[in-house]
Amino acid sequence: MGMTKRRFLQRADRFSQDEDGGILAFVLVLFIVMVVGSGMAVDFMRHETARADLQNALDRGVLAAAALSQTAVVDDDGDGALFDEYEELIGDYMDSRSFITPMTLTVDEKRTIETLNSRAVAAEATYNLKTFFLRIIGLDTMKVTAFSEAKQARNDIEISLVLDISGSMFNPDNSITTQQVVPGTEDQEPPQTQPVPELRATIMKREAKNFVKLILDADTSPLKNRRSINLVPYSHQVALLPSMAASYAWDGDVHNFSYCADFDAADYGSVAVNPNVSITRFQQFRLGWNRSSQRVYTCSRSGNEILPAQGDVTALQNAIDALSEEWLTSVYQGMKWGAAMLDPTARPVITNLLGDPAAGAVVDNKFAGLPRDYGGQNMLKVVVLMSDGKNTWMPRLRDDIYGASFNVGGIIQTESEFWAERDPRGVYTVSNGRGGQRWRKTSETYQGNTTCDNAEAQADVVPGFRNYGEGCANTFGSLTTYDSNNSFSITGVDADGGVSEIRASKTQFASTTGLGSTITQGDARLYEICEAAKAQGIVVYTIGFEAEASANRALYECASGERFYAATGINLGEVFVAIAEDIEQLKLTN
Repeated sequence: MGMTKRRFLQRADRFSQDEDGGILAFVLVLFIVMVVGSGMAVDFMRHETARADLQNALDRGVLAAAALSQTAVVDDDGDGALFDEYEELIGDYMDSRSFITPMTLTVDEKRTIETLNSRAVAAEATYNLKTFFLRIIGLDTMKVTAFSEAKQARNDIEISLVLDISGSMFNPDNSITTQQVVPGTEDQEPPQTQPVPELRATIMKREAKNFVKLILDADTSPLKNRRSINLVPYSHQVALLPSMAASYAWDGDVHNFSYCADFDAADYGSVAVNPNVSITRFQQFRLGWNRSSQRVYTCSRSGNEILPAQGDVTALQNAIDALSEEWLTSVYQGMKWGAAMLDPTARPVITNLLGDPAAGAVVDNKFAGLPRDYGGQNMLKVVVLMSDGKNTWMPRLRDDIYGASFNVGGIIQTESEFWAERDPRGVYTVSNGRGGQRWRKTSETYQGNTTCDNAEAQADVVPGFRNYGEGCANTFGSLTTYDSNNSFSITGVDADGGVSEIRASKTQFASTTGLGSTITQGDARLYEICEAAKAQGIVVYTIGFEAEASANRALYECASGERFYAATGINLGEVFVAIAEDIEQLKLTN
């Protein structure tokens, strides 16, 4: 018994000291660690592959969503619909990838910004990837995350600034009291503000010059050639510079004293004024209205012509300062030429004006190629149209009288000197040797009426001529878009005169009577050319400056979306700033 116990203890001792096979335990432990480590590498590689695949898919979707060619709807009412549309659009582009588990896609609402001039989209995508080996240590899934952000902005901006220079803009009776800074005295008294009566034209010039500076100073390109402004002054007509007019084909010339176009009704359905298609030159004579001292030409005088494709702030500001009074108002004429100067058909006209401005050229060589083609992703074309009144009429003479005065025996005579006067019945006649002869009003605003409230005026209607009696309706309804109870009565200006309530919407238009469901032919022409411009992608801003209800109604319909402003003499500057900021929103995405 003792011997047996002693042997057992000896063998146990030898076993405890025997190192044969000791490595096996270490190998087993090491094997487990290697399996887990290798498995982790496999799972991590799977995770990185999945992340790269998710990132590529998200990049593809975000780039597509940020493209300016996409037609996402702006979330004006704040209900989040815009971000839902982005999520759907990005998700559609990511469907080309197949993910093992459902993916979660979230659009970053703070970093996703859509403006007139740019679009930035940011989104994050995640899903859980099941592990193969890491679950040994209790990690069943790994989160795969990708973030992507894309931006696209329009850097090429062409603007037509269309400004009203009709008589009402310069009439002292329409003066507006504004607060102006008065310099301090020699006694070192500080500058003070005091009320000063200003012409509408004075206010317009000051704020339009500031707008030009805001737009052009924001051009950061090395040559400052990515932004240009066409200055288009208008009254009852729009005049072209002689050098500009030389590029157009003129039909029926009887004079060479001025260059205003006599468009037909059909011309307002198209933006282009093709230099290869003949246009009729408008009549040239002088006229006055109840003020013999205020006799102006029917085609705008020198200094009031279109100034195309400008990028120099000083040159544009000087041109705006030099604008002078014309006569009546044809907003549609201003809009027609404002849009035409953005149309690619005007490129040969601009090309013929290129050169060194210091040597007398109208357009700097850096603007070669303007106007650009429609549809460029980095391009924006804009019309800013301002008027202080409704469409009135274009004064014209009877064709037989007018033609005879210039063409005598086949020889073109010197400039005609007709005068316009109004007799007590409200009927216009031609004087200066032609007394009693009827005016012919252009059909662009009035038709020969068969019903007039003024019986005496109706009796004076001469068959075949456009005659006007003050009691005539002078309306034309075939192109109207207005309901009979949707007249304008705009009251939305905040207490501080700011722009927060200036931008009008249809809910601000009170239901009134007086305008009915018909519009003048002038408004019909304006509606036509505005629709043609917007169809080409031109963004139209309109400003009713101290304008009456019917004028604001026409301007509202002309504008793109809600980009109509009812402005006063006090806040016109804020309106121009608001428009400049709307155009310049791309700065907010940097």
